[in-house]
Amino acid sequence: MNHRTQFLTLLLFVALLLVACETTPPPTTGSFSGGEADTAETASWIPRLNLSTASGTPGATITLVGTGFPPDQLVLMRLGTPDDLMSEMPVFAQATSDGLGVFDLTLTLPTLWPLDTTAVSSTQQTLLLRAETPAVGNSASPAEASFVINYQDAFEILQDDTAGFTLNLPATWQVSPAQITPLGNLRFFGTPPLEPGNPRMNLLLVADLEQLDALGAAEQLQCGGGCAADIALTAVEIGNTPAQQTVIGGDGLPALTWYFVEHAGRLIYFTYNDPATLTTLRPLVNSFTLAQAVALQPDPAPEPTATPEPTATPAPEVAAEATEVPELEPTVSVVERAERDEGPLETTVNFLLDMSRQEVTSATLDRLAAELRPEAETFTAVYSLLDLDDE
Repeated sequence: MNHRTQFLTLLLFVALLLVACETTPPPTTGSFSGGEADTAETASWIPRLNLSTASGTPGATITLVGTGFPPDQLVLMRLGTPDDLMSEMPVFAQATSDGLGVFDLTLTLPTLWPLDTTAVSSTQQTLLLRAETPAVGNSASPAEASFVINYQDAFEILQDDTAGFTLNLPATWQVSPAQITPLGNLRFFGTPPLEPGNPRMNLLLVADLEQLDALGAAEQLQCGGGCAADIALTAVEIGNTPAQQTVIGGDGLPALTWYFVEHAGRLIYFTYNDPATLTTLRPLVNSFTLAQAVALQPDPAPEPTATPEPTATPAPEVAAEATEVPELEPTVSVVERAERDEGPLETTVNFLLDMSRQEVTSATLDRLAAELRPEAETFTAVYSLLDLDDE
């Protein structure tokens, strides 16, 4: 083979090599389709996370908008602090991206962070929100955004002069008016709206200690009666106040910590949980402080009244003909009146126990009704207060 032929052969080889290089596409990162890498169709993602606001009060509600995520994928939202590793950040919520890789999510942030904190910051706490798509692995990096919880002037004092205590509550929370129930005067507190049956509301009750002690109250909350042997009360201190606590719930119901304090002849007992996570807000529980209570006053005894001496009256003349005595209507007995008022009483009992996420049995209701029948008029007033007359 002469030199000319060798040159032409080499030139043809170089030309073929260039054509091959131009027709082979370069690899692209972020390739994904239906859970597996797709060599036929490739894409690149740059996830971004935007918040409706960058700061707020404890328990603030914000809206997150994610863009640039892999389409039609589960997105996990983790919550932590800038110093936390990803593995240490719990999953707080989740969403699903649409066909364009976009999602929006409304979140109620925790009242306190970290959840197991033992003290409330006097100024602020920075939260880190991290959105990730686990199905694509490293093909799409997580998106992050920060939110600052401002604790300054974020709490107000709930003061009860009658029972003699104070308790710090987030300023954005509401407290319902007191309602008379068989287990004491009941109030709800938490994020609005305070609606009956909302498991994220907290309960606060004040009862006469002579009628109800801590064990009896816990028993009524747990099962309605008959399970005292299963109740375990533990001695604790909330702030500097001696108290008892127990966990009530289970069997599909939220297991919530209840605190019981005896003071000035009264039993004060309550739950205090984060509405977003149902975690006990122990630093705010520790803000409970006893104060001077209004002394319990016994019901005044009726004053004796003088009995007037009978005066002689002339006997009426006997009529010539006997008049017919009208038949008297039978009087309503005390038992019949109690049974008549048992409708409002039953409504009140069910209302309280439903708020505590418990189930009242007919046997328990009968026992409660028998004990509390003298207070039927009070329960009738509660019945009117609850606007249940039309039901």
